[in-house]
Amino acid sequence: MHFLLLHSPLVTPLTWAALTQHLRTQGSTSSTVAMDHDAAPEMPLYAHHLNQIQAVTNTLETAQVIVVAHSGAGSLAALLNPADFAGFIFIDAIFPLAANSRFTLFDEPDAVRSWRKLAEQHSGHIPRTWLAALAEQIDDPRLRSNFIAELTDAPIALYEETIPIHAQWPPANGLYVQWTQSYAGDAGRAAASGFAVRKEPTTHFNMLNQPQAVAGTLLDFARDQEPRT
Repeated sequence: MHFLLLHSPLVTPLTWAALTQHLRTQGSTSSTVAMDHDAAPEMPLYAHHLNQIQAVTNTLETAQVIVVAHSGAGSLAALLNPADFAGFIFIDAIFPLAANSRFTLFDEPDAVRSWRKLAEQHSGHIPRTWLAALAEQIDDPRLRSNFIAELTDAPIALYEETIPIHAQWPPANGLYVQWTQSYAGDAGRAAASGFAVRKEPTTHFNMLNQPQAVAGTLLDFARDQEPRT
């Protein structure tokens, strides 16, 4: 089984750096999609990111692929055709059931107002200096430093734009792992859609703190998807 790893568009592929090492140790392969904000002016950011995801999937030589989405990447996973993948894992991620902006699905209205006010003060962007506070959740000093170094200003349009879902969404089965209370509503929508839900209170970037345990969660789900003989 191959894992397709999608990071939040607010941050970078470093989200998955520690976890991929443990997947390799266990004999599994993975691809991390690197997403940026360099869309053409007439192109929605979600469409640009979908193109980047598809560019990676087009290179995969196996049909047995599990999509793993974290945080805001959940909205991008819902753009994919479930029939093309062996399964979906959402980790503390937005879980849409209809076309919506990411902000529409926020559980915390105060956070939305705060983000919008911040963007008004920074030419429509969430500044990298503000995003750097996310790194406080990362235990390893080297990873924390690298995480901050890779950040860029993120356009608020990421969270304002309406993002559609695939006509066949949601898939018949999947796993939702809720780490923080901010994603309680998403976990509820996932459960109502037939996803298994695991609630494991921890930090939003726990894959960088406990990569071996998170890799184990992915591998356990993958084993359940393998054809029975």
